[in-house]
Amino acid sequence: MALKTQHGTKKRPEQTPWQRSRHQAIPVAIAQRQSRDLLRARARLQAGIPAFEILREAGLAASNSEARRLIKAGGARINDVPVSGEMQPVGLADMGEGNVIKLSAGKKRHAIVKPV
Repeated sequence: MALKTQHGTKKRPEQTPWQRSRHQAIPVAIAQRQSRDLLRARARLQAGIPAFEILREAGLAASNSEARRLIKAGGARINDVPVSGEMQPVGLADMGEGNVIKLSAGKKRHAIVKPV
């Protein structure tokens, strides 16, 4: 695919699937090699993960303290609903359409959590 510019045609660098999608999908568990790891990830969501922690794991905040500041400022959302507190549990009950949880930090940064 090429882009038309004033100075001619410019090649667009090849994009990865992560760059093509609007939302970044992240698994809850990184290790997917063994079935017991997959069960742990679903069990972890079933028990509930604090909102500040899942925002950090999703890459929407660089640290736990940044995630807490984001929540206190009212910029964090789970499935387009503002997070009420930093210790609010995020779990399987928060799954929306397609068995995913949509996390948002502000208007432009989003992540999709898919339990494995």
